[in-house]
Amino acid sequence: MLRRAATIASKSFQTTSFTKQNIAAGFFTQQNQIRNYAPAQVQVEKGTVAVILSGCGYLDGSEITEAVSVMVHLSKKGYKLAFFAPDINQEETYDHLTKNVEKNEVRNIRTEASRITRQNVLRLDQFRPQAFEALIIPGGFGVAKNLSNYAENPTNFKIHPEVEKAIVSTHEAKIPIGMCCIAPVLAAKAIPQCSITLGDSDPSVTEHAKSYGANCVPKSTSQVVVDKDNKLVTTPAYMGKNPTAFEVFDGIGSMVDSVIELTGSKSDEDGEIDFGVLEEIAAKKIGMDKFTKMKEQFYGKPLSK
Repeated sequence: MLRRAATIASKSFQTTSFTKQNIAAGFFTQQNQIRNYAPAQVQVEKGTVAVILSGCGYLDGSEITEAVSVMVHLSKKGYKLAFFAPDINQEETYDHLTKNVEKNEVRNIRTEASRITRQNVLRLDQFRPQAFEALIIPGGFGVAKNLSNYAENPTNFKIHPEVEKAIVSTHEAKIPIGMCCIAPVLAAKAIPQCSITLGDSDPSVTEHAKSYGANCVPKSTSQVVVDKDNKLVTTPAYMGKNPTAFEVFDGIGSMVDSVIELTGSKSDEDGEIDFGVLEEIAAKKIGMDKFTKMKEQFYGKPLSK
């Protein structure tokens, strides 16, 4: 009986899928647990993807079709979403019916973004890349007006500090990033020598991105550029030539698929998982020595120092 239980336990361990949630839970719970080895259907949690929005509406915020397409494709694949936006007022607000600036209108970017999400939009200064499987930034002129000042000074623009920190820290943590429409211009500025697409409808934007050092590849609305070295995926969306909403939806679906392919355990050269903020939590919870021993048990070998 004991031998049979041990065999079943061994097979169960070998077939376990170690997501970040599994690992975190395993390290901070007692090791001696009563386990039920009866066959069962297990719903695997796929984690959460962060989405940075720039308001609501393509003329002065996030492009709504693009933002909703991101939400639909991710949620269909079982991912949760966390939304972020700078908690500041827009420089300009447009009447989307007349296409004119509403000079007396003052709107908060985070408040406007919440019109799209149906859930809370967090302040962007709360963003920590290690908490997420990926980061995605939809397009819309809010990228050029609220997340940066590209619209004002395209040849030498600056990214909002919180936005730049989010992109750079995510890139440095080797967590995949997806961008569509005009959003890849932020990557051109923040990620040296990255490969992107800004579509095929506005050559001037592509030329600006090239001047920042980016490798720009013309693509149609349904296509993507995957920069595996930088874990960056871009797609034209409404920067394509006369796209339909369905083509935009499909292109963003391809972007989401490619981003998901780049997700998974972030490993260093020795093949060890980067536990990120868990290291800090472990030091406070159980002490670093005990945490290291648990990791060695997980890998089945001593860890390199």
